[in-house]
Amino acid sequence: MSTQSSSRFFITGCGRSGTSMVAGLFRRANFYSGGDHHPARSSNPLGFFEAPAINQLNEQILLPYLPKCYRSGSVRYGCDAPRKTHTWLTRLPSNLVPKANPVQREAIEAFTCRERFCYKDTRFCYTIHEWLAASAGAKVICVYRNPSDVVTSILKECHTQPYLFDFSISVNQAFELWCSMYRHIIYNHYNPDTWLITSYESVLSGLARVRLESFSGTKLDFSFPQIELNRSHGDYQLNDDCAFVYETLTRLERDHD
Repeated sequence: MSTQSSSRFFITGCGRSGTSMVAGLFRRANFYSGGDHHPARSSNPLGFFEAPAINQLNEQILLPYLPKCYRSGSVRYGCDAPRKTHTWLTRLPSNLVPKANPVQREAIEAFTCRERFCYKDTRFCYTIHEWLAASAGAKVICVYRNPSDVVTSILKECHTQPYLFDFSISVNQAFELWCSMYRHIIYNHYNPDTWLITSYESVLSGLARVRLESFSGTKLDFSFPQIELNRSHGDYQLNDDCAFVYETLTRLERDHD
């Protein structure tokens, strides 16, 4: 892990894994986060600290790579794939790396021309290479959480938030989502010199404070994370694939110490 100071950061990880908590730390340290934010809601009462404009740009990059929904007789195929506004729930194979078009790359450059920013989007799991190409000296913070807890939180979100009522996801598909996002990070993007991997649990407990402050060269307000917001706990058994990815993330986090 590089200790060279940077003022340009990206935060990513599977949704419902603590990315908003870490983004909030940087927003409170006066990093620009993209303009207007999504409003807080019951599932994320402290706020999301992410800009709809960045979400929409990443959605535009991802949408051509999503399966098309079609019908054959009475059976519909590919209709469990996320649509617009659902793409934080995208599952992509690790050998499929989305590419931005020239117009999208110009839009990325408009965001990354600032000297001091911290942008957060779970979709960066798939698109971060395009943003890093336009962001000299930038670093990435990847947040992960116990996958069983993440799946529990995702299913709760899908069942309680109106904008997701028309989206269906099973337990197995939620685990596939979790594995897909972190496989992309591990196999396609991770660089120990410019990436920091940290767990939700270590940030919430404060154990990650030294690591995050050293990596960012920034004093962070660790009164912001609130342990009482750790409300989703699952007891699902991990399959071999998820267990391997989880163990790999845990090892990479330890390697930063």
